[in-house]
Amino acid sequence: MSEPVVSVIIPTYNVERYVEECLASIMSQTYESIELIVIDDGSTDTTPYLLKQHPGDFHLILNQENKKQGAVRNEGLAQATGKYILFVDADDLLVPEAVQVLVAAAERDQADLVRFNADVIQQQLLPDTAVNQYNFSHVLAEEVLYTGEQLWSVLRKSYHPSPCLYMTKQAVLTEGDVRFPEGIIHEDEWFTLKLFTLVESMVYVNQALYQRRYRLASTMTDRSNLQKLRSFESYKEILHRMTELYHDLEQPAERKFVKRQMLSIYSGLEQLDVPAERRQELREFKEITLVDRLLLDVRRLKQRWL
Repeated sequence: MSEPVVSVIIPTYNVERYVEECLASIMSQTYESIELIVIDDGSTDTTPYLLKQHPGDFHLILNQENKKQGAVRNEGLAQATGKYILFVDADDLLVPEAVQVLVAAAERDQADLVRFNADVIQQQLLPDTAVNQYNFSHVLAEEVLYTGEQLWSVLRKSYHPSPCLYMTKQAVLTEGDVRFPEGIIHEDEWFTLKLFTLVESMVYVNQALYQRRYRLASTMTDRSNLQKLRSFESYKEILHRMTELYHDLEQPAERKFVKRQMLSIYSGLEQLDVPAERRQELREFKEITLVDRLLLDVRRLKQRWL
């Protein structure tokens, strides 16, 4: 049997209400050469039972302990044999033709990365959720092979950290040793940033191929005090990694791209509702200059008045 073209990696944790719909959206794809890898991260609901009802349909790994999403996605990458990697969250969906469209776009230009749009499934109405935040057509154009300076420019303007919003060549991940940080949250921020510094070409599909669900109980929308502290610690670690990468890069366009994301993380950390003494820890990041901080302050003031 020939190797699959696309490896789809799905981490699961306590998603009994959604996982079968997610799996069905993958198994009903119009494209056939798909390797589906599902890793359950120690679910305490009926998710493992539901996954076992599909013997032979996909590679299933059942963890006894909860390792968190970064470690689980890394397990999936270790098992993947496809030319391309596509991540899907277990409460989200792919439209039926998604993989077929993405492979056609990637193969046409032999691109390292394929970007695409997503629709939002709002289980509960979240007031600060922008409906069109996953539509990148205001920056990106179809049938354009982005490389060089043009690639860096559009990556800066259309950046989103979710690894579910692009398909990439596995060779780029392997050769660049791109893996998720383990034991923290918001691990996507580091993974996507490092990957984007390694890709040499990108194409864009102006279609909503992914359906993303927002849930009040999900990691994306949890705003408890404990979660805020976890976010602070995790983002600090990610910012440390970014500063190291920033110093390792030589090309001005690459450094500008990374610095932009560093400032975004730093600004978010400044505004997190955590004790003031914790925010003082941010002064250790010398790469964020006084001028940078003043510009961030000005930008926030402008946003309040708009």
